[in-house]
Amino acid sequence: MKLQKLLKDDTKVFEKSTFKFVEGYKIYLTESKESGIKQMDNVIKYFEFIESKSIALYFQKRLNELID
Repeated sequence: MKLQKLLKDDTKVFEKSTFKFVEGYKIYLTESKESGIKQMDNVIKYFEFIESKSIALYFQKRLNELID
């Protein structure tokens, strides 16, 4: 039920997911590259799961820029 309510508000979903991605980037820079990448990758997988392919691709490009 909570997930359904959250998904109804696309802006909240995007904001929270963007925050998680940035949080993963911070972890990547300050604590653990592996953990940071995992968190950022989870955000990408989430957008793929809800079939927001263009957003998933956007975050994938950002992640690729970091690890290349």
